[in-house]
Amino acid sequence: MKSEFSGAASGVGAVWTWTMDEGDGSMTITSAEPTRGIFYEIEVEQGTYLATGIIELAEAEAGTEVTWTQRGDLDGAIARWFGLFFDSMMGPDFEEGLIGLEAAVKGG
Repeated sequence: MKSEFSGAASGVGAVWTWTMDEGDGSMTITSAEPTRGIFYEIEVEQGTYLATGIIELAEAEAGTEVTWTQRGDLDGAIARWFGLFFDSMMGPDFEEGLIGLEAAVKGG
């Protein structure tokens, strides 16, 4: 996978673009609220699959609870095909992101 970052250096307007055999896409930060979380939009294969997501932060007894949610419409054959492989294509990147977040929070 080839990744590129553009737009704002961080926060609203920051864009991550990727190119891979399974499909090209981008993730754009649409809102960033320090006490609530980060909201984003994903576009794959020039609009074949569109999704919105949030990495939501909530106070918890032991610290901060992080919930990562993504929703998209799987209308059309290509979008449904993409949905079947989304976890295997993007799951490792999301896992790596959560591990990186945990390390950053713990000062690593």
